[in-house]
Amino acid sequence: MSRSSWKGSFIDKNVLKLNNTKKSYIKIMSRRSTIPEYLRGKEVYIHNGNSFKSLLIDDGCIGYKFGEFSFTRNFTPKPEDQRKRRRSLRRKKKNK
Repeated sequence: MSRSSWKGSFIDKNVLKLNNTKKSYIKIMSRRSTIPEYLRGKEVYIHNGNSFKSLLIDDGCIGYKFGEFSFTRNFTPKPEDQRKRRRSLRRKKKNK
């Protein structure tokens, strides 16, 4: 369920204060805040719980949440031999 339209988008107080900043980089801890338009073209660092990940904000990022661009979990691909074993098991099940 989405947020009510009469409330508007959520932007944290600390992100609102960044409207007139002239820093070369901006650190953001609030992953739940919506990306406002005045950050267009700026580089921000978003906290993912462990470290800060950099993001250059362009037109496609506006309106999304900061957390959507900073993943908290690492993807680890399965080893090749496990994939082959699974494929062969699937083929055997289909043939039965």
